[in-house]
Amino acid sequence: MLELVNHAPVGDLIEEVSFNLVALDSRNGVVIDGRDWYGSSMGDFSDNRKPGFPLLDVAVFPPLVPAGSVSLIVQYAVPTFPIAEPPVLTFSNFQTIAVPGGTWGALSLRLTARFARVRITDTSNAANNGIYLVYFLRGQ
Repeated sequence: MLELVNHAPVGDLIEEVSFNLVALDSRNGVVIDGRDWYGSSMGDFSDNRKPGFPLLDVAVFPPLVPAGSVSLIVQYAVPTFPIAEPPVLTFSNFQTIAVPGGTWGALSLRLTARFARVRITDTSNAANNGIYLVYFLRGQ
């Protein structure tokens, strides 16, 4: 007998952007709140949290010309005062991969902390224009 299991929403697109970085600059994505399973985005707060699931899928494509290369970094956060809303977060790097220009960098991992974000840092020491980044969260 088939059983209907509720995994709604199946996935949540967090960001799909094209952006430019100057030499050695970084771009921080939105803060993902892994405790928020069913999509209430807490819109009254000043930070830009998004709802999500514990499986993160990320793809980034830095251009080959001009000489582009980036680091794809997943950062975890610790709330410095946990009962404050919105929380004050201190981020640190959890996983980093290097992505040379003109190639795809991809990462899939289970988020094991409540707060996370995706950070892209230019490592080419040159203007890095037209970086494509997409990431989303999904359930099993």
